[in-house]
Amino acid sequence: MEDALDQEFRKKSHSVTLNIGEQKKQTVNFINPRGCYWRESAKHPRENYHATFYLTVVTISNQHLAKDKDWQTVTSLENLELAWVHARRYLLHESFFDDVEIRLFERNLTQNLKLLQQQLMAYLEEVAHQEDYLNYKFVKSSSQSRPRALSRLEGEILSVSIVQKLGDNSLLQGNSYAYRLNCNKDETEYLYRHRIDAYNDFVKKARDNAKNYENAVVIRVDIESFYTKIIQDHLIELTGKTFSESQRIGWLLRVLLDKKLNEHEIGSGITQGSIGSGFYANLYLKSVDAIFGSQPTDNQWDATLYRYVDEMIIIVPDPNDKDEVLDILTKTLSDLGLNLNRDKTEIYTRVEDFLETVQEDQLLNDLEDNFDELTNLLWIGSSSLRREFERSYRTDDDDLWWHLVKRFKSCLNSIQIYVDPPRLSRKVYRFLFDSEERKTQLKNQQELVFPEIPYDDLNDSILNWARAFESLNLDWIQKKNELSNQFIRLFQESLTDLKEMQNSKKNELKKANNIKKQLERRIRFALNKLYWLGLQEVKKEIVDILCYTPWIFPEPLQVIENLARQGGEHEVIKILEFYQDQTTSWSEYMRAVTLRGIRFLPAINEYVWEKMVEYSIEKRVEYPTGKMVEYPTGGTIVECLMSTETWLHLSHVAHQFTTEDHINAIYQALESDPPPMKRLRKNYILILGMYDKKINMEVLGEDSDYMLDEAFKVALEGSDSDLFEYEEPKIIRDKYYSGKRQSNAGSISDYMY
Repeated sequence: MEDALDQEFRKKSHSVTLNIGEQKKQTVNFINPRGCYWRESAKHPRENYHATFYLTVVTISNQHLAKDKDWQTVTSLENLELAWVHARRYLLHESFFDDVEIRLFERNLTQNLKLLQQQLMAYLEEVAHQEDYLNYKFVKSSSQSRPRALSRLEGEILSVSIVQKLGDNSLLQGNSYAYRLNCNKDETEYLYRHRIDAYNDFVKKARDNAKNYENAVVIRVDIESFYTKIIQDHLIELTGKTFSESQRIGWLLRVLLDKKLNEHEIGSGITQGSIGSGFYANLYLKSVDAIFGSQPTDNQWDATLYRYVDEMIIIVPDPNDKDEVLDILTKTLSDLGLNLNRDKTEIYTRVEDFLETVQEDQLLNDLEDNFDELTNLLWIGSSSLRREFERSYRTDDDDLWWHLVKRFKSCLNSIQIYVDPPRLSRKVYRFLFDSEERKTQLKNQQELVFPEIPYDDLNDSILNWARAFESLNLDWIQKKNELSNQFIRLFQESLTDLKEMQNSKKNELKKANNIKKQLERRIRFALNKLYWLGLQEVKKEIVDILCYTPWIFPEPLQVIENLARQGGEHEVIKILEFYQDQTTSWSEYMRAVTLRGIRFLPAINEYVWEKMVEYSIEKRVEYPTGKMVEYPTGGTIVECLMSTETWLHLSHVAHQFTTEDHINAIYQALESDPPPMKRLRKNYILILGMYDKKINMEVLGEDSDYMLDEAFKVALEGSDSDLFEYEEPKIIRDKYYSGKRQSNAGSISDYMY
């Protein structure tokens, strides 16, 4: 039946109507341009020349396609462009991403978006490149890992293209707080409302409502292995009905969501680590929201549901209704193929006990305000600094803007303020043209005094700038040092208290868990601020956590990157050596992100280079016969991907460390049978291009696509280093920075790379 429906859809999709008009005589008047080879004469003057011919107008149309407005909206070039912006922004802050793939796509951005559009119009199921999904296991706890996957960029763009255009029609109840589309039209880079703000709002609304009841029961639950248990067919059917009646949209949803995922039952699961997955998973629980409605009066128990994806808080005014509410919730979930996580089900018979677990941490709120007040003065700058940034911004020279941003970054580093160029660019832009925002921030304080930014990055120039800045802003420097010390103490004291809690008695376990969550939240909060203010004083503690309890950090990749950027060579090597022989399910991930972190070190040595090369060759190779060969050294596909990407990032120093054996190993890996995964193959091709090595076009294989073709082209041109010279495509700053009005910007065809 499904095949028949699919055939009918394709028949309608490709059917066309030809309308042939009558043959008509047509005359066209024209003037021959000066200098052309037409010989003028009295009989044939240059002016008033004409040609007469017969023509027939033929109109070709697809009536079904013309009526499918949702499909036209989703597949428009403008929508695909915005989806790329949203996907890019999300991926670069994910637990694992393929930087080289993104940059290859962006080398011919307009062309690749148009190609994607054409593939959609031809209904090619290969458009999402499911064969290139890369599965890995993310850190969850000491004994558990979380299955995650890296999709191809095209798949992410397509997923977002549906959500951002049709997601407002999802009809999710107001009690669902996660993955709400960003309603602030100025926040053009962000698809969803900020995760932390959304979660805090979820807890706050539940907390404020619970205060209205004296005798209510509060139920706090989540779902067991939620993402892995979602029934794909049910999700596809639900999303299709919710989004659009378009059969084409339904086809695309099936292409994106119907996957065979590692360690999932056949037909179950949704990719974790994908920008659209959270939204689709949230939508899957629509029937749970429907039980309770938007208001307490919408259900027979006058109960209120607050939901953040699969985490739920239910306030039941009458304690006698508790069991019935739990029963119907359990049944509804069962119909969806889901179960409550009994180990994490908490029932509070006293509202006061619940309120104690969700009380607001005022200390963190105060520290957040102090941090913003202090650092915003840096982004506001001075009138002279703003003029310099404005001049560089208004030129058509993108390099000039980034040159100034990077010099300013070096100056900030010299006063122990650490920020990467893309983030600094956005911080400066936020205040550059908004005088009202500057006035608001400067209401109770004055602008800082900034010495002139040096024209070079020489150490002496930067150190002179730092000395001048510190002498001109003594009060600010003192406040910064005091605030930094507060975050250091908060981090260290919370970590000490957390370690002491390991010996908590069982009868105190619930209370201990609440305190544990607060301490972990404080550790994460303090670390996030020390990314900006300096990690020097807590490097040892960070390494200990990453080695023994990495699940405390939501994203170990971000921790290691910041550690490396701030000169943590010894620490990065120590983490890599610790995990070298570890066999826990998520050790592969920790090795991979540590290998990635090497690229951000201020300097590397031969030992570090050898480690990186060692992990650049696949350790296990499966042959067509099913035979598996394991080499004594080498890495998994995940480790190889990050190692080879780091190799490419370090092209400016690679030649002083690379030997002929290293290059030969890459040759052998590229030409192995079976060939490496396309993601890895492209990196091998680019590495060989760094050394001007001849590459046989046959290595592209029969499964080649734009990614491999572009990598081969870059390798032949010897322009590998160009991939990492730019921070981001110019169109993002011109058109999509938060606060920008898209209507004032040009179309994507105005930007070529």
